[in-house]
Amino acid sequence: MANNKRFYAALLLVAMGLLIFSAAVSAQEDTSPAAERLGRWVSVACELRAGPQHLIRDITLTESDWTAVITNFADPACTTPALILTITGPVNYGEPHPLAEGAVESDFVIQTLALEPQNAFIVDFLNSAEPGTCGAEAWEVGVEQDVTETGCVLIGFAELPSTDYDVTFVRDNYLFAGARPLEGGGFESPEDRPTAVQVPLVRVDE
Repeated sequence: MANNKRFYAALLLVAMGLLIFSAAVSAQEDTSPAAERLGRWVSVACELRAGPQHLIRDITLTESDWTAVITNFADPACTTPALILTITGPVNYGEPHPLAEGAVESDFVIQTLALEPQNAFIVDFLNSAEPGTCGAEAWEVGVEQDVTETGCVLIGFAELPSTDYDVTFVRDNYLFAGARPLEGGGFESPEDRPTAVQVPLVRVDE
């Protein structure tokens, strides 16, 4: 009987140890930079960029990848779509960054890019590119084309893959990233990381 009691006591201690270890691992995962950023995030309103450009972002983040659907509009109220960009690639979270509490270096790799023109003006614009510099086929309204192999110099993607060296942090249900350069473009090197934030994205429940 005594041996049985010692056996069950030892078994209970092992089980408790496993539970504590599991809880510790879960807590560590829940506080990782990737964990709090998981999910779908969309623009809270029509956004203004250099150009001027008017757009709405729709970004989904997983543990290791990101997908962005960025719709550019022909008007400042974002009611008339002009061009839809779909971007996919890995995302890497690095060291803490002084931009804000909880901010971390966030490297977004633009590995694939597809474009879908929404009106005749954009079609003519894309078709004006030198052969092999923005898609392999003639552009048509409402027809998506993958430009990963050629890039698209007309909209600033000369060569893929490329990396955007950003900074992100989460507050409540909002995802903040770096403010884009006033002259346009992105963060092309680690030294170019932003020093200010732009309008956040809000978390969307699937």
